[in-house]
Amino acid sequence: MKGTYNIYVDGKLCSYKNVITVAGKESILSAVAGNSAGFATSIVAGIGDVTATVNDTSLEFLVGGNDITTVMVDPINEKIFFKATLPAQDNYEVHELGCFSINYTGAQNSINGGSIILITFGESTTWFDTEGTSTFEGSNNRIGLKSIEYSGFTTVEGYADLVQDLSHLGDSTTFDLAYYSEGVSDLELRFNTDEDNYYSTNSWTVDDGYNIDKIAVGSFTATGVPDWAFIRTVSIVANGTDATLSLDALRYTIPSATEASDSTLLSRVVLTEPQQKLAGVSMDLEYVLELDL
Repeated sequence: MKGTYNIYVDGKLCSYKNVITVAGKESILSAVAGNSAGFATSIVAGIGDVTATVNDTSLEFLVGGNDITTVMVDPINEKIFFKATLPAQDNYEVHELGCFSINYTGAQNSINGGSIILITFGESTTWFDTEGTSTFEGSNNRIGLKSIEYSGFTTVEGYADLVQDLSHLGDSTTFDLAYYSEGVSDLELRFNTDEDNYYSTNSWTVDDGYNIDKIAVGSFTATGVPDWAFIRTVSIVANGTDATLSLDALRYTIPSATEASDSTLLSRVVLTEPQQKLAGVSMDLEYVLELDL
């Protein structure tokens, strides 16, 4: 048994072989046994590129998706086709795809224990420079048309408004920061109650290239008397040598105690050729489950 994701771009078919997860295999057996109805309910897209495995329970960084609207059976070739369409307004680079056994809204809420994008660092975000000068550039981002970029710097600092109550997040919750870096030696993420009171951390290694770093809440330290219930801004401080930093997006992910077999992620693939989902143009997705009976 095997699965394939098909993407139709400008009339061209691009196909990618997937990994059926532990949960996906159990779901197929359950459907055959009559213990459940159907298989996949939604197809989701992400920007992560960590290699897919059978034990995956989520995408690395979910950015879009939709419910499956059509299911077709080809009894001659022993295949089942699940079809969905990414909405026209979406704008991102598709690097990973996954099928879920729940609808798209549920999939968004069940990435691990729960997940939400806090901010997308693009032209729709008002960004304030404290040190250095940022610009909007479209060469290193995976979400939207452009990202907030600093280039040729030694030290930079900037911030955006982010009015959030994050007091419900446990120490093992991660803030997932998607960004591109080159020549950056140190990157600090801060959540600020005000200018003098904030949580901060630079507890991870910054590699050159595109990164999705997952930073545990428990790794943050307090300066002054900040309060996770009254976060008002998020800021970045970076150091390097003739460095480049392009900020793409920030989300949090609550870890789940769910075993791989109890996950709602049925299959996942990392695309060998990422595909651009442009705003104003819908993108048709198809997941083909080949039974090979």
